[in-house]
Amino acid sequence: MTIGEKIFIEFCNRNRIKFEKISEKESTKTPDFKIKLNKKNIFIEIKDINLNNEEKESIQKYKKNGYAVWGNSKVGNRIRNKIANSSKQLKYSTQHNYSTVLVLYDNRPPDVSILSSYEIKTAMYGFESKLIEGNLVTKSFFGSKKQMTYESRTYISAIGIINNFYEMRLYLNNYAKYPLNIASWKEIDDVFIYKLEKDPDITFSNWIRI
Repeated sequence: MTIGEKIFIEFCNRNRIKFEKISEKESTKTPDFKIKLNKKNIFIEIKDINLNNEEKESIQKYKKNGYAVWGNSKVGNRIRNKIANSSKQLKYSTQHNYSTVLVLYDNRPPDVSILSSYEIKTAMYGFESKLIEGNLVTKSFFGSKKQMTYESRTYISAIGIINNFYEMRLYLNNYAKYPLNIASWKEIDDVFIYKLEKDPDITFSNWIRI
């Protein structure tokens, strides 16, 4: 069991959420958990974000030299990879018409972890792009590297970020085929829910808490 899974189980216990650990079958990829909120089943897939080789090397340089330079040169890449790697597990939900949440747990040291709401937004919807005509910016929109569209990843209802304080931030997928029941989630004190302020097909926008 991963650290993220253990954190999620404690999160459920603290908030009295009924959960079931799903045993993976050899022939079928399945989500990690099934939970129940207000009699509605929801599938949960947990993915830990661990140190990659570049981050490990930077930490070693810091310990040796007293300084190091590192950063995320490709914003959202770690999350995009987790979204792609969870596709088989979460597509299982389409057979049952359940909502799904991909929950990420950042298992990196605080000095390395740079998981932000901007990184999540970029991974889900793409980079901010601008249309310039003459000297004026006439349109601001989501551009390349998007994972969520009307035709892709519609089986993911939201991306969740869970932390060591057993709090969860939920970032809703505007294109979800089976959206979450927001009222049920808002009853949980340790859950904070965000959606895009405007339609991502029309313009670039920021998260707002609901």
